[in-house]
Amino acid sequence: MKKLLAATVVAVLVLTMTTQVMAQEVTGPLSGATVGMGARSAAMGGAFVAVADDATALYWNPAGLTENSGLSWTNSVVGRAKNLDVVDDAKDVYDIVKEMDITPGDFNFIRGQAQKLADKPVSGNVAGISSVGWRNIALGVYGIGSGGGALQYAPGTTVGTIDGVDVQLGEKVEVQGSALWQYSTGGAVSRALSDQLAVGVTVRKMHLRYRAKRWKSEVVGTPGSLSIQTTDTGTPTVKDEATVVDLGLRYAVEPRVTMAAVVRNVTSPNFTLRDRAGLVVARYDADAVIDLGLALASEDGKRLLAFDIHNIGGRNDGSGSVHVGYERQIGSVLILRHGATQSTRTYGLGLDLGFLQLDLAAGTGHNDAKQAGLSANLEF
Repeated sequence: MKKLLAATVVAVLVLTMTTQVMAQEVTGPLSGATVGMGARSAAMGGAFVAVADDATALYWNPAGLTENSGLSWTNSVVGRAKNLDVVDDAKDVYDIVKEMDITPGDFNFIRGQAQKLADKPVSGNVAGISSVGWRNIALGVYGIGSGGGALQYAPGTTVGTIDGVDVQLGEKVEVQGSALWQYSTGGAVSRALSDQLAVGVTVRKMHLRYRAKRWKSEVVGTPGSLSIQTTDTGTPTVKDEATVVDLGLRYAVEPRVTMAAVVRNVTSPNFTLRDRAGLVVARYDADAVIDLGLALASEDGKRLLAFDIHNIGGRNDGSGSVHVGYERQIGSVLILRHGATQSTRTYGLGLDLGFLQLDLAAGTGHNDAKQAGLSANLEF
């Protein structure tokens, strides 16, 4: 678990540094539901809108803060990576190309790696949160990041040699990718309007960051005089920020049945990220989206079944998604969890040690996607 989580974080960090220019690109949505904002929600497949009853309600649904009975402090990180098995190979290439001085031997090695990994691009997502909450109030920061990168190879024409290494004129290898991440700092308040109905609002400053880069090594010259030319293009980290409002609703149909809804990005900020010269590097839409949730609890409170529909209408270049989660308490300490989406199966367990709750999450998905997460929640 620790190895997988560490490798996932490393993958995203590497992708952040090995990225390609994508001018005028409209990027996809950043959603904590992709990986789960908190290990408990991750283990339940992201079905948490109607469940949120701890400090992670700052993200999931501020109306859930009315269920937080005391002071709590939550810290969590969850990561997911696709083609995680190729990260070490990709990092070996990155360590060489970043120096910009590519020897024929280096080029031969990079060419072999690019040919092997050309159909296995690496991508990853990370979500982290640190939040303090008590009844009706939460303060904190959370972040969501997404990155992707790939090696590409193109053969040349005339065969020649450089220092005894066979090459082709026009032959080239590219290392490319992009990274988009945002973090929000803010607070949430909730109010119970009746025994059944609660509402909440989160006001946050959303900081958006984007970076892109490409390294290209190409065999240039004439058949009798070949050399390897390496260039890098890209953009430094560009950023923008805006104030964003989220609204939440929680309605207890009966003590064991809860319905909930959250409207994210009510203020609908649309970011345009420009470089120092004023060129538009990337755009990010943050139009309002709606998530719905339903939670069903057993009479003894030891079993919980949750259903969510996220991003109804498929806003912000994303698509709607269905999330299902299940939680069962075994004895007084152990909690087992399972979840699913259209493309992911998740698992996890929780340990309730009184003032300390520990949650672990893992998951698998299509295209060799793997997921892991860890949360610690302190209650006072």
